[in-house]
Amino acid sequence: QMPTTPTVSSVDMAFGTLKLQGRQLDKVQLQAERRDAAWDVKIDSVQAAGLIHYPDAQDSPLVMDMDRLYLDRFKKGGDADADADPRKARPLAISAKSFHYGNLDLGELHVSATRSPAGLVFDDIHAHSPQRNLKVSGQWVMEDDQPRSSFQVTYKGDDAGNTLTALGFAGMIKGGKTDTDFKLQWPG
Repeated sequence: QMPTTPTVSSVDMAFGTLKLQGRQLDKVQLQAERRDAAWDVKIDSVQAAGLIHYPDAQDSPLVMDMDRLYLDRFKKGGDADADADPRKARPLAISAKSFHYGNLDLGELHVSATRSPAGLVFDDIHAHSPQRNLKVSGQWVMEDDQPRSSFQVTYKGDDAGNTLTALGFAGMIKGGKTDTDFKLQWPG
């Protein structure tokens, strides 16, 4: 009879730098515990701090309750996830008390995404701060055996110049209020 392989039930690690799915986290403290067919993870790093519930079941949502979530701006050029299959993506329930995208402080963030047979439907993404309000809905699905994204975005802000500067378009506008609705679609 083969001996039973011991199962890891808890992890406590520290990293100077940790790269996950193309994102870099610095000064990472990570504790994880195995509970009821899921991992409960506490993370503290420069870019992300909070609690993550990662169930084994692919159709159960990844739940993130974050104090902070700071994402670098997407880089121009190729998309490492262009061939990813949205039908394999997990549902999401994300909240962050402080959310930054690059140098842009978007305040509080909430994301809710559910699965459909074709992929992932973003029922609600919204971020709000005293200066900005962002609301997004849309989907990332397979169409004709190719991944495709389409989103409806509403953005309102009190300082268009600073927002554009934070997104890498410095000097285009100074001050100014923004009230914008637009639709985005792209392959991948």
